[in-house]
Amino acid sequence: QSMGCVNSKTNEGIPAIEAEPKQNDVTASQNVDFMGNIVFLQKVPLLQRLPPEFIPVVAAALEPVNKKNDEMVIRQGDVGHEFYIIQSGKADVLVDSEGFKQKVASLGPGDYFGENALLHEEPRSATIKAVGSLRLLMLTSKKFQDLGLRSKLQFAKRKAVGGLGPAVAPR
Repeated sequence: QSMGCVNSKTNEGIPAIEAEPKQNDVTASQNVDFMGNIVFLQKVPLLQRLPPEFIPVVAAALEPVNKKNDEMVIRQGDVGHEFYIIQSGKADVLVDSEGFKQKVASLGPGDYFGENALLHEEPRSATIKAVGSLRLLMLTSKKFQDLGLRSKLQFAKRKAVGGLGPAVAPR
């Protein structure tokens, strides 16, 4: 046998580091996701007032969440501790009025929801459901506070969620 060959029947000569390339692949994949999140977050109107050097800090604090078609993200009336930014896909905003769920808005990439739970500890003002496959970036209230985002972000005043005008006040 030549020096680079291994007898596959006996596994002789195989080093005990087979798991390492997989770990490196995971790390590389996480780096690609992280860099992609930074590029995405730089385009989200809500976050454009942050200093550019703060975007990677926010990106590191976000957790990816995936939802399937018709899956609920948040339910109106529930106590919430998470804020979401839609990375890809669409979601419907449903408000329960006198026992009927009424669609009041549709959300897409760059839209956000759940800020009232973080800012005012209010119950959820609407139900958000995935329309098709939905990828979200989620920030917990603890990370939101730890990062001091309450004083760094300017949220639009709105009753329920939706693409109801600019996400930040004009400069």
